[in-house]
Amino acid sequence: SWMLLDTSEVLAAANKVKAETNTFSVYSVMQYVPSGALLTAGAVYTYPNPARGDSLTFKFLLADKASVAIDVYNVAGEKVARLEKTSCPAGVTSELVWNVKEIASGVYVYRVRAESASGGKTVTKKLAVIH
Repeated sequence: SWMLLDTSEVLAAANKVKAETNTFSVYSVMQYVPSGALLTAGAVYTYPNPARGDSLTFKFLLADKASVAIDVYNVAGEKVARLEKTSCPAGVTSELVWNVKEIASGVYVYRVRAESASGGKTVTKKLAVIH
C-alpha cells in the first residue's frame, strides 16, 4: 500500500531525501505531480450539513500543497468566522473544525480560499446551523 509522508525533507547538499516514519518497511521516493484545478467545488464540503450540535467540519481536497482560509458569512453579509490552515498536503483530504455552539441557527455562506505556489482558487458554498 502507498502512504504519503508529510515529514519529508530535501537534503540538497547530500543529494538525498529524508523522511521519518514510525514503521519499518521498504519505501520508494516518488514525486507528486499536481494535476487539474487547485480546488474544485466538488472537493469542498461540510459535515454534517445542516450542523446540529457543537461542531461542523469543513473538508477539502487540494491538487497542490496550499494554505487554506475559510470565511463564513451570515445572510446579512457579516463575517462571523475565519478559520485557517497552512501547509495542507496535496492529494489528501484536509479538515478544519468550526465550533458552532455559540452560532445562531440559520443559513450561512462560506468561502474557501486556497493559495499555493502555483496560484489561488476560491470556492463558495452554503451551510446551515440548527440548534
